Amino acid sequence: MQPIPAYFDNAIHFDSDNRGIKMNTEISTQPSYQGYTLLIVDDNPTNLGVLTDYLEEQGFDILSAEDGE
Repeated sequence: MQPIPAYFDNAIHFDSDNRGIKMNTEISTQPSYQGYTLLIVDDNPTNLGVLTDYLEEQGFDILSAEDGE
């Protein structure tokens, strides 16, 4: 995970043509989890489904199993 200042490095830049500062209106304060894979194991299919759906929305790739055997 990157420190907070890293998210703002590209948010403000100097515009030499207009001699001013422009703000990027699309600043993400949420870390990106794309490229990370998690293994989720739960014997309750409902819990497994809810957790899988939530973590996929956050950008994780998910591997799942219903038990550890």
